[in-house]
Amino acid sequence: MSEPMPPYPKKIGKYQIDGLYAQGGMSVLYLATDPETGEHLLVKVLLPRFLSDPAIVEQFVNEARIIASSDHPNIVKLYEYGEWENGIFIAMELIKGTSLRKILRHNPLPLKKALEVLIQVCYATSHLHHLGIVHGDLKPENILITDQGQVKIIDFGIAKVLSDSSSGIQRFAGTPIYMSPEVQKGPRNCSAQSDIYSIGIIAYELVMGKITHGRIILTLAPRGLQPILAKALQPKPEDRYQDINDLIHDFSEYIHSGSYQKDRQGVDYFFELFEELESTQKNLLTQCAPKGLPQLGITTSYGVELTSLYFRDIPLGKQNLLLMAEGHERGVKGIISTYRLHSLLEAMKTTAASAKELVDSLFEEANKQNISFRYSALIVNIPKKSFQWIYQGFGLLFHTQEGKTSHLFAHEKEVLEKSYSQGDRFVLVGCTAPSLLEFSSSPLPPLDIVLTEAIQATNTLAPVKQTGSILQKLRLRGGCIVDDHPVCIISFIPE
Repeated sequence: MSEPMPPYPKKIGKYQIDGLYAQGGMSVLYLATDPETGEHLLVKVLLPRFLSDPAIVEQFVNEARIIASSDHPNIVKLYEYGEWENGIFIAMELIKGTSLRKILRHNPLPLKKALEVLIQVCYATSHLHHLGIVHGDLKPENILITDQGQVKIIDFGIAKVLSDSSSGIQRFAGTPIYMSPEVQKGPRNCSAQSDIYSIGIIAYELVMGKITHGRIILTLAPRGLQPILAKALQPKPEDRYQDINDLIHDFSEYIHSGSYQKDRQGVDYFFELFEELESTQKNLLTQCAPKGLPQLGITTSYGVELTSLYFRDIPLGKQNLLLMAEGHERGVKGIISTYRLHSLLEAMKTTAASAKELVDSLFEEANKQNISFRYSALIVNIPKKSFQWIYQGFGLLFHTQEGKTSHLFAHEKEVLEKSYSQGDRFVLVGCTAPSLLEFSSSPLPPLDIVLTEAIQATNTLAPVKQTGSILQKLRLRGGCIVDDHPVCIISFIPE
């Protein structure tokens, strides 16, 4: 039975605590804000009942020391560790990415991408081994991939310094499926070759494009990789690669060999096309997002599958149009629909007499061309200090006036028209998930209530920081929404 969690503290060290991020067997992760920079980070705290166990306390501090010594782009960064009034804490980087396990569950990676991820993991592990450190628990859950494709290794809870015979690794083992045979017999046997064995399992899963649950059939792997995987997965540590740099060398040689070209034929070309389309979709949205505007902030989370999410901010004379749309199609058809809508908008925006006319004409023409989208649009008239909210099945609008945030409703095919005051703020949220309830086994408030609270709590932040903070607060309450579904958040303060 898990230990009941007390109400989370308002502050740990200098960091303001925003909410519970995750809970493990021995520790708790909080989402926090650095008051000096306004940036989000994670604060890890040892559970109170373990503070009286010197071995566990030493293991916790050991994790902080190891992260602190591991300055590498593919390893989570440590900001600070120390004591606070209720125990000890570690403040570390908040990585905005998806675990390799979740990626493998949804989308097989093309062979080229799988090898790129694998080599980044190997470089990070090589850095650790050079420092005399064994990670001890390498597995897809502990490997995050950012939106930019960068690998980040996390969770050094059972890592050990090879020269330290008193390390907590003697008491706590890793995950059996990814553990080498000798470590399964006893954690004291953990070594650099143990990490290499774990990487061998991860490599097999990467090139097979799925979580295999320990069922390894090397003859199913790409032919050119089979001897490399076989050597990494030898039952006896002395028969494996003795230096991970030799494994990196063999992977690199394979990539530049004729065997690689043969292995990537067939279905792998479709995986590469899928990844290229996904990258193209993100590039389009990145290009659509204006930069350097202090009154506007946009933050997105793309999820793990191809979507037809679209958003724009378009100044039209003395009006501002904020548009969000999501197509009915998914996958490749969805991306094609997004580009067709984008092309229509680019062609129409210079001839439209008003923002309202542009929105109406755009989706009328899209329907004629069988491009089906749900959408919403906020039109802000700066001189008149008024706005229009057009809702067609997608998007939520929140209005903050005199410090109070309200969720505004509009019926489909109706236009909500209201005035606003100087200093008011608008937040638009586009999400394909209508509620948090379908993603949780325990009762949660509806999505609009969660968002109202999050917006109210972040209204003093600049728009670009506010949208990032709202996304993280949403992750606290409904992580599956952020991980599995596209989410776009726009914060706008009319000048």
